[in-house]
Amino acid sequence: MVCGEADSVASAMRQLQELDPDLVVLDIALKGRSGLEIIQMIGQGKSTREISENLNLSIKTIGTYRERIKDKLGLKHAAELAQQAVHFVEKQSFGA
Repeated sequence: MVCGEADSVASAMRQLQELDPDLVVLDIALKGRSGLEIIQMIGQGKSTREISENLNLSIKTIGTYRERIKDKLGLKHAAELAQQAVHFVEKQSFGA
């Protein structure tokens, strides 16, 4: 078991890369929604439109959430977010 806490996104990302844990729990707060819920849907291959329909939110709101998640994780590109989200979903499935 590995437990950790980070005071910055950069520190958290370093720990993730170094320790490669089987399960990661992140506290990514978004107004009225769990960032983890959005990440899980991205990792399942859902488009912004599909996520907005599932959560009954506008496409613009989901786009904003995606940008905030990227910022909090220190990511620059949508492809990086998708890759991290898929990794998150795979780790969840493996641990289940």
